[in-house]
Amino acid sequence: VSWSKKDNGVAWNNAGGDWYDKNGVLQGNTPYATITLKASELPDSAYHELDVTGLVKEYASGKYENTGFLIKARTENNNYIAFYSTEAGNENQKPRLTVTEQAAVNPVIDVTVTGAKDNRLREASSNTVYKSSSFIDIGGIGGVGRYRDVMRFDLSEYEASGEVINAALSLYWYYPSRTSRPEDTVIEVYRPAASWNPDYVSWSKKDKGVAWNNVGGDWYDKNGVLQGSTPYATITLKASELPDSTYHEIDVTDLVNEYASGKYENTGFLIKARTENNNYIAFYSTEAGSETQRPKLNLQLKS
Repeated sequence: VSWSKKDNGVAWNNAGGDWYDKNGVLQGNTPYATITLKASELPDSAYHELDVTGLVKEYASGKYENTGFLIKARTENNNYIAFYSTEAGNENQKPRLTVTEQAAVNPVIDVTVTGAKDNRLREASSNTVYKSSSFIDIGGIGGVGRYRDVMRFDLSEYEASGEVINAALSLYWYYPSRTSRPEDTVIEVYRPAASWNPDYVSWSKKDKGVAWNNVGGDWYDKNGVLQGSTPYATITLKASELPDSTYHEIDVTDLVNEYASGKYENTGFLIKARTENNNYIAFYSTEAGSETQRPKLNLQLKS
């Protein structure tokens, strides 16, 4: 690079260098930054700073390729001065760019919530309370009946913590372990229409002596429709798939946000299969012997 060329055999379009000013004008005269050194001033053995924040931000954001700085005087007559360059012998005199990074705003906090209250709802034993089973199950078995679950995590600690960026319900699949199913199991998550008591909830009742309005549980779907069919979240486990000794995640962000914001009382999750025939599966419950297999709710919070 020289006064006349920017590369080997490649001339500037304008001798002395091509530039854009702050307004994007080629060879314009509105600089990104400027300082004035008075004619009466002499070198003072100190650094002098130019605020190039605007231009550096354009480079850092990717708005423009980083082509650096073209530095010149506004008028170029009887005003010659010189600064030390990168090749100066003293490190304390070489050019430097001081960048102050803005501290992260609203950092993301990762939280894992465990200890859910979870109960099986079994159609064939409609009045039986299943609160201590080591598993929860959904779907249906021909000639036997349907299976659903209700589950609730304590979110009170996070109700004032800010926006929930992501919420994933993690369930550890373990059954059936050796045989495929005749039908896919499409798992759906709904919002229970009212609170339920884990000591008394069953297929027919939500509390002691208090029946569901609809056997098998009352729920609202994502559109606020009672017993609606648009779930808050869904995943599909293919009929040919077998348990793989791992967690399967269901994105329940929208529903958890409604609870955390106070829009609705936290009534937990009602988990069922879209169709409930020949697609029975089971996951480990909170009562499972291994903590690494119990249900968990993974949250990302913006504080």
